[in-house]
Amino acid sequence: MIFSLYLGFVVISVLVSLGFMTYALYRHEVPGALPFALLLFGWIFYDIGYICEILAETLPLHILWDNIQFTASDIAIIGYLLFALEYTHRTALARRLWLLLWMVAVVNALFVWTNPWHQLVRSSSSLVVQDGLSFLFYDYGPWFGIYIAYTYLIALTAIGILIFALFRASRFYQLQVGAILCGMIFPLMLSILTVSGFVPLPGLEHLDIAPISSIILVPLWAWALFHQRFLDIMPIARDYLIDVMPDAILVVDQQQRVVDSNDVIATLLDMEQKPAIGTTVADLLPFLSMLLSSTPTQTMREHRPLADTSDAATRWLEVSTNPLNDRRNRHVGWLVILRNRTEHWQMNQALRASEARYRALVESSPDSIFQT
Repeated sequence: MIFSLYLGFVVISVLVSLGFMTYALYRHEVPGALPFALLLFGWIFYDIGYICEILAETLPLHILWDNIQFTASDIAIIGYLLFALEYTHRTALARRLWLLLWMVAVVNALFVWTNPWHQLVRSSSSLVVQDGLSFLFYDYGPWFGIYIAYTYLIALTAIGILIFALFRASRFYQLQVGAILCGMIFPLMLSILTVSGFVPLPGLEHLDIAPISSIILVPLWAWALFHQRFLDIMPIARDYLIDVMPDAILVVDQQQRVVDSNDVIATLLDMEQKPAIGTTVADLLPFLSMLLSSTPTQTMREHRPLADTSDAATRWLEVSTNPLNDRRNRHVGWLVILRNRTEHWQMNQALRASEARYRALVESSPDSIFQT
């Protein structure tokens, strides 16, 4: 009964992972989508391999499907690390590590599939029967310990990268980064329980419970990755966004929604706090919305009054709009810099008024005035 329920959960897990892997491939332009699809690909084949192993009747078939799980696990762990690197905009490091990670996977596959000649992965193998089910049980060889240490090191590295990003992210992004961290940590914990033999299922202590985690965690992770696409430009904009800058900064996505800002914008616009994530530019500065619509992919700089009024006390802004492109050179938003130029504008106005008075004085004078 317990196994039938477990089997149903694993089948659902495979279908959920397959669906979201397809969606991630369709949305491949989103940062982190392709490593996410690679991770799900590994999970899917691991789950399938594990079910086939349990249902196998002979020891050679058990070992065959267990070998497939080793390879699937290697693929998944590569997706783990590449996702963390790409998601945090460390694409250059990801490219440098890509070949090394796959070389390690190939070396591990060679050890696993040639184990009958050296017993470095399994020193001995046997079947253990519980509740009518046969489980593969083997003593770990020297390479197995190295492999487990390497796998957990890669997983913990990816988790560490995301934890660092969590502390750097604004409050809005912390929810999404936190969801991704849950998607990384929970399966790892279940894997540790399985390897350690502490599965909390009486009579089925050798059952691998990690495969069922995908039912909840994959949708959670996908929501964090694709939800409203706020994260599409976050890594790009954060390279330019410096909170200590004296100028007001706005990061705006293609839908003209505020994605990020610094604290100076609140002072400049006489707001109690900086604009909330998702606030539209039209609600914040209508003229800026029109400017972005008219010049979507050009760098612009011009002066604008903060309010549509002829009042001499009106503040003037120097507005710079800089298009942001993703790693495939596609336009994804803008970096807007607002600088208070009221004093400069007032000085120019005073200078023009002085020049006007001088010209009026010269033109109205009955005497001839010559400038030498």
